[in-house]
Amino acid sequence: MKLTVLALGALLTAAAHGATLYDTLGPANSYQLSGSTIGGSYDQVVANLFDPTQGGQISQITLAMGHTSGQNLYRLDIIANNDGEGPTGANLFTLDFSLTGYLTTLNLSNGPSLQAGGLYWMVISGAGEATQGAWWGNSGGFRGTTGWHNTQPGLSASAVNWHLNGDSYLNAFRVSSGTTQDPLAAPEPSTALLAAPALLLLGWLRRRRA
Repeated sequence: MKLTVLALGALLTAAAHGATLYDTLGPANSYQLSGSTIGGSYDQVVANLFDPTQGGQISQITLAMGHTSGQNLYRLDIIANNDGEGPTGANLFTLDFSLTGYLTTLNLSNGPSLQAGGLYWMVISGAGEATQGAWWGNSGGFRGTTGWHNTQPGLSASAVNWHLNGDSYLNAFRVSSGTTQDPLAAPEPSTALLAAPALLLLGWLRRRRA
């Protein structure tokens, strides 16, 4: 009986999450509905510098972003830091993706391996026709180094002039390693309603048998 109660209780809790390498999302995956423009008429590219708290191979990235107009296609780059020059080091990983809502989770099968304490850039740009969106800001007051530039035709991210800010509010994202699942901030009302009678019934049966 006790095992059954525990199993039902597990359904109401957040799903297990793998090792978190870096995280600026707030409690229950919260974020600010204001942030940095991605793409648009100036093809703006935005980058955040981050340092993993532990090493590991990236298996999942969660981004707080919103799509505004144009083609829903964006590009994510993980670039090694080049001291003083911004995201101009080696490009470790590139992925084109579409947003699935205000919180998009990307599962990677071949993500790069990061070292604890190393410095890396998360770079987000528009990759489609007239793509424009927003990378939302964090709600926890996390500050660090950010950068931006306007794309120049024919130049890669490592060949443009980055504008860097060493004390800026970071955008909202999470980098994870290992077997991960999308976290659940709270159970859906239907789940809670369905589970509650079952838990009451189990409690009644347990008292009766006692």
